[in-house]
Amino acid sequence: MQSAGHIALPFLEATAKKLGVQLVRRVVANREEIVRALGDFPKGSVDAIYYISSALMRTNIDLLIDKAKSDRIPMAVLDESLVERGALFSYGPSTRLIGLSGRPRSWTKC
Repeated sequence: MQSAGHIALPFLEATAKKLGVQLVRRVVANREEIVRALGDFPKGSVDAIYYISSALMRTNIDLLIDKAKSDRIPMAVLDESLVERGALFSYGPSTRLIGLSGRPRSWTKC
C-alpha cells in the first residue's frame, strides 16, 4: 500500500512544473537524516517548505517548523493542528474534526 506522500508526489511535481517552481526533494529514513537534509539548505537557498504527511515527518515535525522559523520561510502543512505548532498555513482538513464527524452520537465530547 502506498503512503499519502507517494500518492501526492506526482501531483506536486506536475503542479510545480506547471507553475515553473523548482521542487527540491529529499528522501529520509530517520530523524538524523532529516537533520542532515535540512542542514543541506543554507538560509536563503529555498523559498518554502511543503510538508507531505508521513509518520516519520509527523513525529519529527518540530525539525521542519524550527527550520522554517529560523530561515523565515513559509511552511505549508496538511493538518491545521500543525499551524498551532508553528507552520504558516494548512492546505487540508482538520483530522480532529474528521474523526469527530465519524463518532457515534452517543459518545461524549472529546
